[in-house]
Amino acid sequence: MRIVYIILCTPHTQADDYIVSIVREVKPQYQLFIHEVHLRKIVIKKTNLSIYFVNHLDSDIVGECFSYVNGEKVIKISFNYWKKAFDEQKEELIFHELGHCLLNIHHIERYKRYDIMNPMMLPKGYYTKNRNKLINNLFDDYLHKRRPVE
Repeated sequence: MRIVYIILCTPHTQADDYIVSIVREVKPQYQLFIHEVHLRKIVIKKTNLSIYFVNHLDSDIVGECFSYVNGEKVIKISFNYWKKAFDEQKEELIFHELGHCLLNIHHIERYKRYDIMNPMMLPKGYYTKNRNKLINNLFDDYLHKRRPVE
């Protein structure tokens, strides 16, 4: 049986010369990320961005950012993961993938520290308890170029 998630999508919006198309369920987390960007007066390069659900990603991957040579960015989220995830896990996942797609931040070393850009999801409850610190670390590292960027 084939399931199509197009009914979950909101129409894309066009701002200036770029398009943002995000599934409705992910929009709150995207808006929180953009709010954090604006609080820090970060200017993100305008780019076409799509975020949508897929039925399957490789192995244990629950989200993935793709950057194309034309500048387009696509984030694919596992629908099976999303429907089971807690709110904190959803926010962590979206901030992680937007860290890749919009801030061009790579993963940190796997076991170096608890961090949004760690390739492994944080332990349950850790994100909520340490949310402000984790988000500050993400944007501080971006602002001060303490991580490798493409």
